[in-house]
Amino acid sequence: MKRAILTILIMLLISPSVCAKDNTAQMIYADAYGHLIKNNLFESKRLYEKGIKIYPNSSFLYAGLGDVYLKEKKYDKALEYYTQAQRKSPANPNYKISFYNVMAEKINAKIQSSVELFFAASKNATDNAVIAKNIMAVNNEDYTALRFITDFYQDFNDKDLQEGNQERFNGKYDKAVKAYQNTLLKAPDNYKALNNIALLYMDKKDFKTALVYLKKSEENNKNSSYIYNNLAVCSFYLNNYNEMNSYFDKALKSYKDYSSVYNNRAAAEIYIALNSFNNQNIAALAGIAKSHPDNIFAKRTLASLYNLKGDYSNAAAVINTANNAYNFNLFYLKALYNFKNKDYLTANADIDKAISLYSSNPDFFILKARILSATGDLSGAAEYFEKSISKRPSNNTIYYYYAQSLAKIGRFKEAGMMMSKYLEMNNIKISSDVFLK
Repeated sequence: MKRAILTILIMLLISPSVCAKDNTAQMIYADAYGHLIKNNLFESKRLYEKGIKIYPNSSFLYAGLGDVYLKEKKYDKALEYYTQAQRKSPANPNYKISFYNVMAEKINAKIQSSVELFFAASKNATDNAVIAKNIMAVNNEDYTALRFITDFYQDFNDKDLQEGNQERFNGKYDKAVKAYQNTLLKAPDNYKALNNIALLYMDKKDFKTALVYLKKSEENNKNSSYIYNNLAVCSFYLNNYNEMNSYFDKALKSYKDYSSVYNNRAAAEIYIALNSFNNQNIAALAGIAKSHPDNIFAKRTLASLYNLKGDYSNAAAVINTANNAYNFNLFYLKALYNFKNKDYLTANADIDKAISLYSSNPDFFILKARILSATGDLSGAAEYFEKSISKRPSNNTIYYYYAQSLAKIGRFKEAGMMMSKYLEMNNIKISSDVFLK
């Protein structure tokens, strides 16, 4: 599936190599990250800065400092450090993805602020000139929200276009096409109607036909970042990655503050990176792991690829041959893949080792709890779920697994509360009972 947010990239690609001399840098990173998730930003920043002075070539320390600035919503500083991380490790796509995601968050924050000011200033305004004047006045002549708003008003003035948009939203594609065609009868070169017909075909996964309409739309508007973004998305689904990048570049050249471009580009980069690993590197990595048995990164990456393919037996077999007595992430991965392979005894020993090396990571506690739950030690599992919640209460997956564990021992009221919490955090409007039967 091409649409995926795969946080496994963080574990998979955090460092281009894992060797003995990196252990201290990794420990500094872990300590700083522990403070970050507890929201102790001052101490986290201090540790990352200290680590960078000692290990100026450790890309993941720069990325960690970028994470701190992102949490502080200091987007320019976050971008600066993600850029430095990318320069230190250009083969690591995760830093490029982080850069795109921060750009999107920065722009969305600006749009939200601008739109709020816009509606406050333009409460009783109906004339576009007044609207433009108001938004420029309240936002220091920043055109971000103006571009966002004026598109809406242009659509509002075309009743057929509005009707088509509404029918598309309702899933009534035939009626939507008819409404857009009515617009084209009045104005055959209407780029918005052409673009919106293309969106209908994109909804139906007919990207070839969508591309035809988008190119017609582009012919009538060479400066629409929205059209270029859609062209890039179509090109992605048609596996034309060079064209995709070209269209993304054109979209940003037309409008550098278009957050969807950064979001879509990040998602595309994730897929392309993982697809590249799957298609090109399994055999190569297996050869490296065999000829260089001390190359932990090759083994870790190969095991991750087997995991993505659902081949947990091979994932566990490969990761179990990787050895580093001080690498807590390695023991976590060993525990995870052995757990997925249902080797709970080995998984439990591995997660205990990870926790002994780094006792502040809530993800370690979640996995420990899941292992105990799978072996029937449900009271022990509850203890570790509670530890994980105390470390990171915002992690919604804790509540899902905890609910399942509580239901197994008949604590249905508490299980319902946990599942309700999970559903609320994910904005899912359904009874928790459905998940607990």
